[in-house]
Amino acid sequence: EDDRRKDETQHQVKVNDFYMTKHPITVAQFESFMRESDYRTDAERQGKSRIWDGRKWKDRSGVTWRCDVKGEIQKDKSHPVIHVSWNDASAYCKWLTGRMADLCRLPTEAEWEYACRAGTTTPFNTGDNLTTEQANYNGNYPYRNFPKGKYLGKTAPVGSYPPNNWGLCDMHGNVWEWCSD
Repeated sequence: EDDRRKDETQHQVKVNDFYMTKHPITVAQFESFMRESDYRTDAERQGKSRIWDGRKWKDRSGVTWRCDVKGEIQKDKSHPVIHVSWNDASAYCKWLTGRMADLCRLPTEAEWEYACRAGTTTPFNTGDNLTTEQANYNGNYPYRNFPKGKYLGKTAPVGSYPPNNWGLCDMHGNVWEWCSD
């Protein structure tokens, strides 16, 4: 793959059976967790989170899981929750385990990669390229020399783009996702 770092070498990994949610956790789902628990996120305790101002990341006070990428309240709760730390994501999984019959946890990086690729061996589960019709990312910076695409500058509601071959949505683009390791 292009732009791979020196410490990223392709190698075989064996993973056991696991489950994964169909799409990233939404603001509405995270809101249920927050309403039903006494948990306070790291951003709430610190009184701030980082936002992208178009040029660089910077701290902004008052930004929490309720906010969008610009730090404003996210009105559409079908968007993925952001401004959550690894601790927050792990606490959500623990809460969800209490509501489900099975253990819920963050996937390992190997599990996430396996689920993202959905049986493919190409750089993307869509093949050798990823367009902004297939995922939400900054289309001003396409992979290799492929044509530029659009740039929303914000998240999109989960499931706005076609799922991969295993029915999982938003595995490429939209938000960064936490792994257990």
